[in-house]
Amino acid sequence: MTGITYTVDAPLLDDELKKLNGYEAVAGQKLRDAMTKSVIKVQGGAREGAPVGVSGRLRQSIGWNVSGGGSDITGWVGSTMKNEVYPSVMEGGRRPGTMPPSSALERWVHIVLGVPENEMRSVAYLVARAIQRRGIKGKFFLWNSYLKFRSVIIGYFHVAGEEILKAMKVS
Repeated sequence: MTGITYTVDAPLLDDELKKLNGYEAVAGQKLRDAMTKSVIKVQGGAREGAPVGVSGRLRQSIGWNVSGGGSDITGWVGSTMKNEVYPSVMEGGRRPGTMPPSSALERWVHIVLGVPENEMRSVAYLVARAIQRRGIKGKFFLWNSYLKFRSVIIGYFHVAGEEILKAMKVS
């Protein structure tokens, strides 16, 4: 077979490729920092906007998590209450048609409505039946917090992008 052979010497290209090899580590840390700041901000706003209810459990259950690595980072903000419908009902509401367990409303009826203990079971049943008929309007405390801080979050990622470029010495 016949052909030609050629060699290209590109030291500047080699330098640029070395910079790119470090991209995942640099970008991963900067993006993780931006995501962590973002979820902490949304968590704070969600806690402020969450219904307190009787015990404040929902408000205190709002947590956050950042997972993933490199440039594949995921942030989560939500209630850490396990196997409970209450957080999702308070966030998104409840459509008419399903009656909540009246026992879950007894303490609320007693403390918030001031119903005496000997009447709270029957009043809680009436409240549950009213919820079944009318539903419950959502508070959207998580969504509203995200919307409130969306521009701040975009700013965090904008700064992260600038820091990545600076660290990679790309202009």
